[in-house]
Amino acid sequence: MNSLTEEESNMLTDACKIFTLKDEDVHLVDGEVTNIKITCHYDLKLANAILGDIRD
Repeated sequence: MNSLTEEESNMLTDACKIFTLKDEDVHLVDGEVTNIKITCHYDLKLANAILGDIRD
């Protein structure tokens, strides 16, 4: 990220945006629907609920 301008840094919303700003290729891949990203308290509750179901 050190090579981004201040303007570019201010418009970042996700990691993909960094690559597109620098003309790097971005690809989609198939994955599991349970591959969640924990970014807030609700996400953590959801992850714990999923793990609870797996452990039972």
